[in-house]
Amino acid sequence: MVILRKPRARKSGAGLIICGVQHTGSQDGNNGWALRQVTASSPLQAATLNTAYFDEHPLFQFPDWTDASGNVFCEIPIAYWWRGNLPDTTDGTTPRWTMLMSTQPGTVTISGTECEFTAAPGAFKRAGAWMDKFYFGKYRGCNVGNNKVGSKSGQTHWVQIAWTYFKNYCANNGANYHMITIHEWQEICARAVIEKSTFQLISEANRQNAALCKYRGIEEFAYHGTARTEFLDGIRIDATGKYEIWNEAGGNYENTGVTAPNRPSETLGYSQTLLSGDNFDFLFLGASLDASSTCCMPDFSGRISNSTSRICTAEFSGTYALGGAFNATFYLSSANTDVTAGTRLCKW
Repeated sequence: MVILRKPRARKSGAGLIICGVQHTGSQDGNNGWALRQVTASSPLQAATLNTAYFDEHPLFQFPDWTDASGNVFCEIPIAYWWRGNLPDTTDGTTPRWTMLMSTQPGTVTISGTECEFTAAPGAFKRAGAWMDKFYFGKYRGCNVGNNKVGSKSGQTHWVQIAWTYFKNYCANNGANYHMITIHEWQEICARAVIEKSTFQLISEANRQNAALCKYRGIEEFAYHGTARTEFLDGIRIDATGKYEIWNEAGGNYENTGVTAPNRPSETLGYSQTLLSGDNFDFLFLGASLDASSTCCMPDFSGRISNSTSRICTAEFSGTYALGGAFNATFYLSSANTDVTAGTRLCKW
């Protein structure tokens, strides 16, 4: 058992810090599960973590980095995660879904449960080796010429290019440049959930206001602008509708044997529960669909009209509640274009 002092955000290089969120057992209106912030001691403790806490926390610092071509990225440092049920911080007994993030890997006993903290291989493991960070495009992808996607301020979002071409146009920037992946995107979203204590990271009312669609240096975050959809790599569904997920960053697609839920009508756009196990533990994909009154998070996750052999898009909408930061839709093929669909440039 690891003995923990009361966690306090410190500069990089400091000791173990564990913080996260726990489901209260209630709904937050139509925003999904009501969440409370927690810090890891034994037992788990409810906490109120303010902006100053996250301003000092080493895993919430995303400094800018600019490459030789003037593309601007945010550096995302490696984090270590555990998700599962822990006793409610209020009554000490009721099992509640809990998500914790640590500055260090390893197993920690929390409220009588051994919690093993590990990093997401889809985001931080490359060719069998762990990376301490990845570079995430600060801006939506733009056309910088020579069949290359850029990440630059004040540029028009590049849209209506097929997923396959966008993937190549990102890679054309050089070694380790690539299209944004679901692993990278949801890694960032998970940290925002802890800071904002909600799955509704950008409210429906704010998604068409670029000034309000920002997160720790990342611009156009879940933004409904010229592009309201971003193509994602790292996940797809096969000819039978089952999820295939990268085993590591830029690695091989592995069939999970899990079928993506199908939305038979526009009224069933909410995820009721999360898939778990293996790489699902680092992603936010719905196991089933339901109405907002029982949803886990207010975003659609799955396929439409029994779609098969499709790639993934995240569609952000200021019109439909289900089009928030955790939207993960499988309805376009790799050859399809869409007037609203763009992407984002990243780098390992």
